[in-house]
Amino acid sequence: MKKSSAWLIYTVLRLAAFIVPLAIMLALRVDYIIAGVLSAIIGLCVSYIFFAKWRSRISEQLYASRRGKVSATERDEHAEDAEVDAATTGSARAADQQTKPAK
Repeated sequence: MKKSSAWLIYTVLRLAAFIVPLAIMLALRVDYIIAGVLSAIIGLCVSYIFFAKWRSRISEQLYASRRGKVSATERDEHAEDAEVDAATTGSARAADQQTKPAK
């Protein structure tokens, strides 16, 4: 599934979970402030209970996209660490070769 389709489906479902109860309450002539608050509560509960699959897909996509991104500072630190490790390993090998007796 494409990344954008999960976002789009979840957004449409959330909007529908709010708009449908709001339209019903406004058709029943409930005060618009009360209808808005109750619709928000109903929409929140419906999305929490029934839309967990879409929420988890979006969170997986967020995790995957964030995991692949490394900031410039982190790349610089990784490069410096690699250079230090290479220098340390190289000097350790040279020291090992000097201390080994020749055959």
